[in-house]
Order: sequence, then structure tokens, then C-alpha cells
Amino acid sequence: MDALGPYAPALRAYLDRTRGAFAGAQSPAAAADVIVGALTEDAPAFRVQTSEQARGFVGVKLADVDGSAIQSLVGGWISAD
Repeated sequence: MDALGPYAPALRAYLDRTRGAFAGAQSPAAAADVIVGALTEDAPAFRVQTSEQARGFVGVKLADVDGSAIQSLVGGWISAD
């Protein structure tokens, strides 16, 4: 991380915030169950979200034609404060 120089604090803050946001969202086993289920369906969906949190985030992202909603949602994740 030190090799990033002045960007290290911002990246560290972003990674910490992202880990915290998604840490309790779903266990690996629960995600695997959804994936295995999709792989064994006769006609699986083209895209599969493995949790309600993922569905909500993707819903915002897909409806966001200019990127402003996602920028507002995650913009504070980069702050090094």
C-alpha cells in the first residue's frame, strides 16, 4: 500500500468502507447456494444477484443512466478522513 504514495490513504479508506459495507451481507455458503442453484436450472437467468443487498445495489446501478446515483451512493467511500 505504501507504493501508492499520496493515494494510499484514499484507497485504504475505500477498501475499509467497502469491506465494512459488504462484510455482513452474505456468507460464502449462502452465495454458493445461489450460484449452484443457478447453474442447475434448465434456463438460468443471464445475471444473478446472490443477496437482497446485491439486488438493491444493482437495481440502482441499472436505473442510473448518467452515473449520478451511484456516484452519490459511493462517493463518500473514497474519503481519507
